[in-house]
Amino acid sequence: MLSGKKFAILRGMAKVDPDELLTVTQAADERGTTRQAINHLIRQGKLNPTVIAGKRFVSRREIAAYVPDKGGRPTESKKGGKK
Repeated sequence: MLSGKKFAILRGMAKVDPDELLTVTQAADERGTTRQAINHLIRQGKLNPTVIAGKRFVSRREIAAYVPDKGGRPTESKKGGKK
């Protein structure tokens, strides 16, 4: 029986604490956003999931540290031409 015991999960060569991993739904709840938004960030490469038995998990630290882009249209200075 495994209850009460902690197991480390290997991600690449690093150990990951299972309590540190969140499902996509849990990550969305923590960020106050949707599952679709978290999946979009994963597809864009802005979040790195850990896949276990076909399910995607995201590190709690990575979710907390994520800072979204400003968004919107680029300013004139970033367009590089008009003055």
